[in-house]
Amino acid sequence: MLALALVTGLTETGAGVGGQPEIRVSLHVRGSDFSFDTAARLLAGEGRRASLDAGKIVVLVDPATHAVQIDWSRSALVNGLVPARFTLAEDETSYDLSGQTGPLMEILQLLWAGGVSLNRAVDAHCDPTLRERLQEIVRRTAAGQPGPDQAEPTPDA
Repeated sequence: MLALALVTGLTETGAGVGGQPEIRVSLHVRGSDFSFDTAARLLAGEGRRASLDAGKIVVLVDPATHAVQIDWSRSALVNGLVPARFTLAEDETSYDLSGQTGPLMEILQLLWAGGVSLNRAVDAHCDPTLRERLQEIVRRTAAGQPGPDQAEPTPDA
């Protein structure tokens, strides 16, 4: 399952490999049916560090075991570190959703559920239902209308 995690702590361990420092990262992970805290040690080069410093990362979660794997590509999208541009063929209009966490997570979860890879430009023409849902999210976001509950995670009080 794809989820958004709030970075609640970053500590350099003093170790590292190949010029990349090792960092201890504390996370608060929350999905629709779960919420938990976890920590990991990882090597954080410039790109990874930028996502961590942004305060939120996209993770793949096993809700049963709480095993977490950071998805660096999706994290860069959600944090606005890489462009997230969508062109709707019907009206030839391009929309820039870069750094808009809620709508991008909604889109990423939709693509994940549909088995669509982010290794290339996404072409939803072969799946009319997927295309319609993506268009609705993009247009709603461009119009400034709120979507489903896509609030960023906050530590439980």
